[in-house]
Amino acid sequence: MSPYEPNLRISRRDDMTQVDVLDTSLTDELAIRNLGDKLEELVGSDPQMRLVLNFEAVDFMSSTALGVLVGLRKRVEHNDAALRLCALGPTVRQALEITGLHTHFKILSTAEEAASSF
Repeated sequence: MSPYEPNLRISRRDDMTQVDVLDTSLTDELAIRNLGDKLEELVGSDPQMRLVLNFEAVDFMSSTALGVLVGLRKRVEHNDAALRLCALGPTVRQALEITGLHTHFKILSTAEEAASSF
């Protein structure tokens, strides 16, 4: 895997798709752009996707990565799909709260809670 490829595990259950982000730090600009492209492609493949993004492994997320989440949220809403974030560590949660973005996402504690919230 290239250092610029996002380290993701994608699983599908019933009509829900879960993406586990396995990188501990989302700071590299090119890797973040590739992550955004991969998530956009995934959402584009199923306009009414129910998507869970699991950030359990992520310790840090740059402002660029936060921007990718905002763009993905807009795409999801445009497609009439649904997005849940889960398992945010304290630093990632704090970044969302400081920027006010936590009010724009449905955030749950675990992947199981996120999956059952649709």
